[in-house]
Amino acid sequence: ENPDANKFGIKCLEYINARAKSLQEETGLRWSVLQTPAESTAYRFATLDKEQFGDKAILQGDNGANYYTNSSHVPVNSDISFADKVKIEGKYHSLTPGGHIFHAFMGESYSDPDALMSLTNKIARKSDIGFWAYSSAFSFCLHCKTLMKGLSNKCPSCGETADVEWYDRITGYVQQVGHAKSANGGWNAGKRQELIDRRRFEQ
Repeated sequence: ENPDANKFGIKCLEYINARAKSLQEETGLRWSVLQTPAESTAYRFATLDKEQFGDKAILQGDNGANYYTNSSHVPVNSDISFADKVKIEGKYHSLTPGGHIFHAFMGESYSDPDALMSLTNKIARKSDIGFWAYSSAFSFCLHCKTLMKGLSNKCPSCGETADVEWYDRITGYVQQVGHAKSANGGWNAGKRQELIDRRRFEQ
């Protein structure tokens, strides 16, 4: 959300696009620039930078659960409006013709179909966003099978606290987070911290 950082990011992508174009001409192959879905890299590189540079590394999250913002997205915890997030990230979509996504992390109150349709029309008609997905977190009690909106630590139906699993979008699909005591998979520590840090937009 920093204007200077945005200018630098745009300049980098313009350079990469120019390089891709010259490689097309040199090789006769199709080269394209895309937003990378590098979920594990965002955590791994942050962990390595923390080890090598200590407090000089500018990271998100906290000790043991650091991460970098993935791709050319606005940091998930940025205190900006939804409209500003659309405006900033839209600038990068025209520079990533090989693929991109805008993550619209929605809060629990954003479930009215008419409101979502209105928002969809605004994004489609009045922005440079090329592809987007609405994402809402939900929780599932493995004990009584109750499904809940949002990230819950306790099941409202049976009171279970240890085996309540969380689900949310990672890259292009919804996946088990690994929050429940009995979970046998899920997200890495940095991605879990990012999930907690995600600012969700309400109606």
